[in-house]
Amino acid sequence: MTMGILDIIIFSTIVQISIFAVFLTVQGLGKRRELLFLSLFFLSLVLYMLNQLVLRRVYDLYPEYMHLLYIGAPFGLLYAPCFYLYLRRSREGSVRHPLLVPLHFIPFLALSGYLLATFYFQDAGNKGSLLRDPSFLLNSATIWFTIAVQAQSLFYVALGLRALLRHKRRLTTHGHSREYANDAWLAKLGVGLAILLALDFLRFVSRIWGLLRGGILASFSRGVLPDAFEIALYVFFAGFSYFILFNAIRRPQALLGRDDAANQRKSLSDRTAESYKKELLSIMEKRKPHLEPELSLSDLSCLTGIPSRSLSEVIRKCECDNFYDFVNEFRVKEFIRFLADPSLSHQTVLTLMFEAGFNSKSVFNKVFKKKTGRNPRRFIKERTKSEK
Repeated sequence: MTMGILDIIIFSTIVQISIFAVFLTVQGLGKRRELLFLSLFFLSLVLYMLNQLVLRRVYDLYPEYMHLLYIGAPFGLLYAPCFYLYLRRSREGSVRHPLLVPLHFIPFLALSGYLLATFYFQDAGNKGSLLRDPSFLLNSATIWFTIAVQAQSLFYVALGLRALLRHKRRLTTHGHSREYANDAWLAKLGVGLAILLALDFLRFVSRIWGLLRGGILASFSRGVLPDAFEIALYVFFAGFSYFILFNAIRRPQALLGRDDAANQRKSLSDRTAESYKKELLSIMEKRKPHLEPELSLSDLSCLTGIPSRSLSEVIRKCECDNFYDFVNEFRVKEFIRFLADPSLSHQTVLTLMFEAGFNSKSVFNKVFKKKTGRNPRRFIKERTKSEK
């Protein structure tokens, strides 16, 4: 089996992106768990493209490597949800309903199960027979399913871009240029992914046209594929991947959610850190910015006049893991103050939770138990007993 120049370029791109995904996985095993979503995004994307590469060489691969067919097909349902979940987690600190996160992976698991039951365990001869039968890929259910897959992916990309747009509006209000530039780059990543999806859909339409002219093996052997859309897909994927790698090296804070290594080595002096800490705690007590549910690190940086990088260091000196841990600690304290206020005794727990700055009941329960060692219901019950 020989490989053309385009095959070599795509294969080398897949290898490099895979190595980058492994690096992100190692980083994500620490405290930056959102990087696991990013790693899964890249891994699922390269596995899906590897599946397309195998399909492109199906005539040369048959029958020796027929077992490789459609191995990466389910991952076409995985990379867009992972892209969305990464953006939500990295830019908003948490997913609004964490218990619902597994639901995003149901289409991927369903297709994997279906292919396991109907295709993966078939021998090479049976797979070849299926591929020679135009009805295997030309039936209306398959076509509509593929359209649904593309629509689902575009839907998740749109949700991700919408989350970035909301974050951009907050940054525009406060004029924080560094995070604005990071979000602008991630927006380009989302647009690039949308273009990749569009090219993939056009390639699918082209493949259907090839099938109408005499079956997939015949269409490959006669040169119907690759066509302009398929070549455009692979070339764009290679360029898109190298664009990601280049910008990950040039602007690591955009993907990794942190400043570059040179900036990280700069540490505040004890005197400056203590001054910033006093200023920060004073503003938190007096102006109570934590009551704003959409408060971000950049918002607090603009409010205090402390640079974001320095603010993160000061927060760590307050014995908090990160910005959200710090803000939520004040929200829990605020909630407890509300409970002690007789004028608010008629309010429900849910109302007080929102007033304290939380926008998710599940997050509130988790944070409250972490900070107090008890869930809200038990805490209120014990407090009521002690007051009697």
